[in-house]
Formats: sequence, structure tokens, C-alpha cells
Amino acid sequence: MLETLAGPFDVVNLDGDSVITTSVNQTWAYHDDIGVIYFSGGIGSSQNTTYVVQFDGTACNRSNGYSNFLIYDLDPSNYGELIARQHPFNNHLSTWDKFACVVKDELLFQGGVVGFSNHQIRLADRFLMATHHPISRVKWHPLGVPVVSFEDEAVLTNAGTGSIPPTWSMTRNPNILAIAYKDGAIVYYDHVNKVQAPGLANIGTNKGAWYSPRHNIWIKINSANQLVIHAATPRPSAMTAPSGSAALRGRTTTFSVTVTGDAGEPCPDELISWSLLSGAIGQLKATQSRTNQNGQASIDYIAPVIGALSDVTIRAELKF
Repeated sequence: MLETLAGPFDVVNLDGDSVITTSVNQTWAYHDDIGVIYFSGGIGSSQNTTYVVQFDGTACNRSNGYSNFLIYDLDPSNYGELIARQHPFNNHLSTWDKFACVVKDELLFQGGVVGFSNHQIRLADRFLMATHHPISRVKWHPLGVPVVSFEDEAVLTNAGTGSIPPTWSMTRNPNILAIAYKDGAIVYYDHVNKVQAPGLANIGTNKGAWYSPRHNIWIKINSANQLVIHAATPRPSAMTAPSGSAALRGRTTTFSVTVTGDAGEPCPDELISWSLLSGAIGQLKATQSRTNQNGQASIDYIAPVIGALSDVTIRAELKF
């Protein structure tokens, strides 16, 4: 699982009182320019409130108004802005003022009570959503109304499940989006080439989890409505023994190890130090290498041209 850096923190106001209520609808969102956004509200409720939550759990009331969900607008002309799927019927899509934390101009309207309930990302040419049961997929439909059925765009492997749809985040690569599932699985999606991107992670059971490109961390709301800060990469938990094909005289053979976290997810960019067991013949081309997106690191061994070709033992050590 992604390493915990801080928390869990209770979400409380400046007086130290909890702002979490289970008697009304609750939704969460995140944006680097704002912070964690918490909506507490219900139809006709006086508790329709938008809070901005700091990384230590401190919540400040920013507006009295309620939006059912926020989605990223990744149209290049508005890149990274937020759109509100408005409560209570999800039948409005409107721009959302990220500084005042209020709904502004209407973009689209759809009659009925679930008009935009599945919309999670708006691109320049289409909307996206991610399914979580029974098969994890990315689906799309064209911009505009009326809303038609979402069509399959890609099938995701090693994705998560759960009773609640996953959350999306921007990453430091404008073409790649992160998708975090409620069971903790995190996968990546290339929305330009319409394929799953390399990389897997696990953040643990959550009510919402978002990557922060600015801070290179993950923010999670756990099942107790507490805020937890996680590192962007998993903490190594296991490493395989070095493996490779049989060495041939005068030839180069590649040996590899794989580093994984406690949920079996690959650990990228970890430093591995390599050495030959004392007395072993031949030589290594290098003494260190780093794991790739699949958690795999490799080194080349050069067997001697002359002399006895005995068994070769290569040692790999993970450096923290």
C-alpha cells in the first residue's frame, strides 16, 4: 500500500467540532488550487454547506450551497477547472468557481433525475466515466445532450471494485489520468491514446482518493471520514531473487529482480545495488539500477572468455 505520511486527521472546524454528519448527503472532491472539498447537504436542508479542508483536517466553511459532485474539465481551453454536477437530480452541469466555491454558469441541462449522474471527466471531444462492477472499463459518450448510453473505450486490468464509482485525478503528465477505486486499487489511463497506462498502486479502503500533482502525494478519506496523506509510491515489502538465463562464455546475460509493496503492487524507481558473490568470476556492467514502472530492475553480467565457467551467484540489495 502507498506509504502513510500523515494522519489520520479528524475533519473539524476552527473550534475543533466535527463537521461530518451522517444524516445528510456527503460528497468529497479535491483540486490543487483549493484543497480537499467537502459537501454536506440534503434536499431542503439548512446544512447545505461547502467546506475546504486543509491537509491536517481543519475545515473552513466557504459557501452555503451544495453540489452533488465535481468533475474535471480537461478541455484545453479550461484545463483543470471544475464542473459541478448539481444536486439533487444531477440534471445540470455548471461551471464551478474554485475560489468562491460556488456554482456559476450553466453549461448543459438534461431533464430527468439522473441526467449527468455518470459523468466524471469532460474532455475536448467527449465525456468519460469508469465502471467498477462487474468489469472495470473506461466508457465515453459525445459532448452535448441528450445523454446517450456510454460506450466502451477500454477495458482495465488489475483495477478495483466496490459499491461506489472510483475517483479520477490529473497527474503530472497531461495525457495520463489516475483512477482510484474504493477498495484501494489505483490504475492509470492514457485518455489521448485510449489505453491503460503503466503503473499500479494501492491506497487502502477509502471513500475517495486523489493524487496531487503539485505536492506529489495522495490524499485519502478513510471509512471513518478521516483525512490521510499518502506517499505517491508504495513502500517496498518484498523482492524476488535475481533470475536470468544460464551464463555463456564471453556472452552477456541479463538478471532481474521485481520489487513489490504489501498489496503486491509494483514499486517503481527503487534503487537496487548489485554485486557478485566473493570468488565469482566474470563481471557486472554496473553496480546499481532502478526499478521501472513494473517494479523490475535489471543488470547485465559478462561471463569470462577463458578460464573455468563455474556457477555464478549475483546478489541484489534494495537501498532505502
